[in-house]
Amino acid sequence: MKFSLQQKQKLIQKLALTPQMKQALHLLQLPVMELKTLIAQELTENPLLSTEEEMMTEGDDDSQANADTQEDEKSQDMEFDALDENVDEYLSAHEQHSTAAKEQKKYDFITNIISRPPTLQEHLLKQLGMLLIASEERLIGEFMIGNIDERGYLAISLEEICQTLNVGLELVKKVLRIIQQFDPAGVGARDLRECLLIQLKRHRVEEDSLAVKIVEGDLDNLAKHRFEVITKKYRVSLDEIKGAIQRIGALDPRPGAKYETEPVTYATPDVYMVQTKEGLQVSLNNEELPELRVNKAYLKLMKSKKTGEDVKEYLKERLNSAQWIIKAIGQRQQTLTKIANYVAITQQEALEKGLAYLKPLTIRDIARGIEMHESTVSRAITNKYVQAPIGLVSFKDLLSRKVETVDADGSASSDEVRAEILEIINKEDPVKPISDSKLASYLTIKGYNVARRTVAKYREELNIAPSHLRKRKHLMS
Repeated sequence: MKFSLQQKQKLIQKLALTPQMKQALHLLQLPVMELKTLIAQELTENPLLSTEEEMMTEGDDDSQANADTQEDEKSQDMEFDALDENVDEYLSAHEQHSTAAKEQKKYDFITNIISRPPTLQEHLLKQLGMLLIASEERLIGEFMIGNIDERGYLAISLEEICQTLNVGLELVKKVLRIIQQFDPAGVGARDLRECLLIQLKRHRVEEDSLAVKIVEGDLDNLAKHRFEVITKKYRVSLDEIKGAIQRIGALDPRPGAKYETEPVTYATPDVYMVQTKEGLQVSLNNEELPELRVNKAYLKLMKSKKTGEDVKEYLKERLNSAQWIIKAIGQRQQTLTKIANYVAITQQEALEKGLAYLKPLTIRDIARGIEMHESTVSRAITNKYVQAPIGLVSFKDLLSRKVETVDADGSASSDEVRAEILEIINKEDPVKPISDSKLASYLTIKGYNVARRTVAKYREELNIAPSHLRKRKHLMS
């Protein structure tokens, strides 16, 4: 067999992202405050770029420069329209040849939606917002969450809550039990003992186990290493004590601490949704962004015969860059407006009443609704927040997977089903807790086609123990 080395030419059609296309995609992904910073940097570096206020101050009666600018902008418009097609073509081609993209077609996803980790209060309020509970209970819950300290402990007595809100003690205890079911495990406890007991129950530890007994009555002996006292009290071996200590040591005495690792930075809304008689009115937060224009004084300099060729070449390059960023920002605003309007119409009830009323909505649904590529939509809502009647929420919080229903609508959100499960369990008889099979039956009666395995999955995601473990009485008062 003879081997030989040969050179051959092969023509391959391939679309690559140009620097301008990358910049346009980058601008699309930036939240409003980061975009404001980028614009400020561009204004500093590019003399051809000015704000509307600067142009009004300077004034300009050069009609020829204005005509030249309009001609250049027409050319930029054509380039930008071509960019829209190229980006979609690039992203479509990339998906067809990517294994990860093939998985994306099976499951809707969002990447890098949140610009920062949520605070403990935001995390708890989101879980509270998913519940279909009475307005009075929601008010108590919000007040409690506002009084949970950085450790995750309730820093106010139940009696103080009753006096402040003028509500009954039993109702306050009921809401506290609901909050103590939230993530992270142990949140809402009033002391270390209660915090550890909540976590032991969440980990399905038997009530009569040695670990539970030690936490309930011998934390002081444990802290002072009085192991002999514990062994004699419970008539157990030292090895059994060690096993219980290991189990207790795996618990988190400060469940809220991980949410305070970074300084809190407040999100600025990119979109405002205001309640009107006609529905939700959508507007972008343009107050933070200066209106950009091309500086015509430099255009006049560029057209002057006295200006050297090197300077003209530099000014032309800066002009192209200025026009491009103006168009890219305009395109970003148009895209975000389309998405926001679609979301406002679809999720109007949730935006007005709370996230418990979310309807099924995925990135794919939005993309099809506004005739854009899924990846474009995903980038556009990355790090973006909406100021709605219910408060400040991220676009991610307004998305939800679909669950089939038996009614004419045909689908419901998975968040809605989780909220239904939590509501049913909160109302169950503690002596006869409801099994996953019965939960599935109840949901079917309510119109949700959910299998028992799916119910079990949602229940576990809500950090709720199975029925045989819920049957035991509460460890906490």
